[in-house]
Amino acid sequence: MLSELLLTELARPGLTDKLPLHRKLYEALRSAILDGRLSAGDRLPSSRQLTLDLNMSRNTVVSALDQLSVEGYLSSRVGSGTYVNDHVPKAAARRQAAQKSRNLQFSQRGQTLARNFCAEQLEVQPFTPGPADFSSFPVALWQRLQNKHWRMAYPEMLDYNDSGGYAPLRRAVADYLRVFRSVPLEQEQVIITSGTQQSMQLCAQLLTDHNDTVWLEDPAYWGAAKAFMANGLKLHAVPVDQHGIAPRTLDDATPPRLIYVTPSHQHPTGAVMSMARRDQILSIARKHKAWVLEDDYDSEFRFSGPPISSLAGLDTDQRVLYMGSFSKVLYPGLKLGYLVVPKGLASPFKQAHYDLNRPGQMPLQAALAEFIEMGHFASALRRARQSYAERRRSLLAALQPCLGEQALITGAEQGLHLFCVCPTRSMIWTWHAASGHWV
Repeated sequence: MLSELLLTELARPGLTDKLPLHRKLYEALRSAILDGRLSAGDRLPSSRQLTLDLNMSRNTVVSALDQLSVEGYLSSRVGSGTYVNDHVPKAAARRQAAQKSRNLQFSQRGQTLARNFCAEQLEVQPFTPGPADFSSFPVALWQRLQNKHWRMAYPEMLDYNDSGGYAPLRRAVADYLRVFRSVPLEQEQVIITSGTQQSMQLCAQLLTDHNDTVWLEDPAYWGAAKAFMANGLKLHAVPVDQHGIAPRTLDDATPPRLIYVTPSHQHPTGAVMSMARRDQILSIARKHKAWVLEDDYDSEFRFSGPPISSLAGLDTDQRVLYMGSFSKVLYPGLKLGYLVVPKGLASPFKQAHYDLNRPGQMPLQAALAEFIEMGHFASALRRARQSYAERRRSLLAALQPCLGEQALITGAEQGLHLFCVCPTRSMIWTWHAASGHWV
């Protein structure tokens, strides 16, 4: 009897108590239909009879039946009653369709990506390099700036943006890079992205074709490998030594379309690319008409020695695309970064960025531009440098006596992690200054 079935279904623990009664009855009837306990063409008792059997108000019953009728599960026939719709798929057909859906497969590229998820293994664990300490970030000030720009936001500020980003923010980025990173550029070459990952995706989409080769440092930042894999590129590993990426003669047999490097502070070894090696990379790019992607992910944190100029500052052939973000100085969830492209690529990149990504967040970009212009970014960077430098000194003072003279610690002059090789223990440790973690 339907009423007994419904009463049993309504008492089922999985049916949450937070649902209103008419919705519970709707869910119980719908479940009975989809599971085949009510078949196509079955006649339901009248709403009046269901009201009596279920001890509910008639409005509750009518509301549930009306909703099922609107969604096509039930149909009413004048003078005859309410029936399960003939067009509702039979339970066997639904089970067969469900089985087919479970047997569906990813594309080959999708299978590769699905088999090689990295974030869970490389980010969400102790001793992980990457996360910054943003506990001292001026939240109250940041909220005031955001509220200010939300209050005065013009309609165009709430729309997509096809100009490469908020103009004052692009100008602030250009001024900063010219002075502190020796990058010769104009404001129009700066494109605001949602971070380095999107910058890499954009470069791969515009500068490569499927099965093109990208030279990647070995070891390398896993997020870069994932971005290039997702765009169908072949990864060619080039070893890293104490001077950064070290191309060999045999690598020349696999000419690159892209060369991804972290020259200022190699990730994860901390090696600084020598001037000779920088000239070599630019020469290889010129020879193969390849593009160099310079990921300057933590160049703001230089603790000893003179500042290291960017690779883009040495580029005379317009082959280097420079990437950076605000995640390390401010906070990762800000999700704003920048990409500097050669002049001849600026307009096509902006158009493609608009077509592919529909960029926005203009009030947020406006708040960040003012944050920089008012000197708050410089203050935040200064505080972060002082904090990380003190942690670095304390750690280095404690490490060597514990690890012994055989331990080799590199990458301490810059960035937010150390690289420690312990040959007698056959293991490698990387320490991240911001989080105080080893990996």
